[in-house]
Amino acid sequence: MELISVIDAGTGSIRNTIYDLSGRVVEVRKMDNPLIHPQPGWAEQDTAAWWSVIKDQFLGLDQAIRNQIMTITVTSQREGIVPVNEDFLPLSNMIIWLDGRTVREGEEILEKLGAQEIYDITGLVANPVWSLSKILWIRKHRVEVYRKAYKLLQAEDYLLSRLTRKGVSELSIASRTCMLDVARRKWSGRILETFDIDENKL
Repeated sequence: MELISVIDAGTGSIRNTIYDLSGRVVEVRKMDNPLIHPQPGWAEQDTAAWWSVIKDQFLGLDQAIRNQIMTITVTSQREGIVPVNEDFLPLSNMIIWLDGRTVREGEEILEKLGAQEIYDITGLVANPVWSLSKILWIRKHRVEVYRKAYKLLQAEDYLLSRLTRKGVSELSIASRTCMLDVARRKWSGRILETFDIDENKL
């Protein structure tokens, strides 16, 4: 029997659900995903701890189940950003979607592009929740972290990159950054140039 593992890195928990090919749930492993609040209105999570949790979840499965897992897929919360090094190890906690520190960066994006151009390129309504505002905040306030960052990843990107040893993303996740040209299905040169974002870090 072939099985599928679905890893879900949500805001409240890390879940690993094992399905058979008919969609029947074989087993569920779940662990809380604590929020970290360094300051009022800020919200972070420890993605290094996620990796340990996921490994423990797999090791906790019966060996017969582990041996039948043929596919691993990942889903996650969106909009957060975690800077990683070339081994895809986190350089800091992930600033998650719930974080409120990037209001000024959101205003800067709106001032430089305008709501209509943001929408025309990305399909998004201007909002500081998108990943771009977090990247701008990290570059401004965590200069050394930004300089050292090999990639700036969302949650799903981080887990996929750890699993594959390649810096990867997919369109539905990339579309939540406010940097994707959704019509052309690639990073927007206009947005990257406006905010001096290094495409190699994405």
